[in-house]
Amino acid sequence: MTSAVLIIASGVFQLMPWVRRRAPAFHRWNGRLYLLTALTISAAGLYIVWFRGSIGDLGQHLGISLNAVLILVCASFALRHAIARNIAVHRRWALRLFLVVSGVWFFRIGLMAWLIVNHGPVGFDMKTF
Repeated sequence: MTSAVLIIASGVFQLMPWVRRRAPAFHRWNGRLYLLTALTISAAGLYIVWFRGSIGDLGQHLGISLNAVLILVCASFALRHAIARNIAVHRRWALRLFLVVSGVWFFRIGLMAWLIVNHGPVGFDMKTF
């Protein structure tokens, strides 16, 4: 849970233009923390899905894996272009990274909204998803 709060908060700070302008050192260190957290969470997610076992079927496992791979790809390109000082391209990849990292959050919010609106699970089994 701490990692989720950390990734959401630091991601929002990364997107604020005034933070990038007025506190570039904070932006760089926060970006490093964001990348490290995103990579750690993605690797842990892949491990849990494929080696520890989780709910859902093969389609859900492939979807989770695709999201994790997209996070790894976007993070590597964002870092690569930041190091190369190609800031315009770095910003595009960093925004893509923010979106794919936030995909998990968007899914959880959508699922909870679905459960609230329907007063429970409708269209899927809560035990197996």
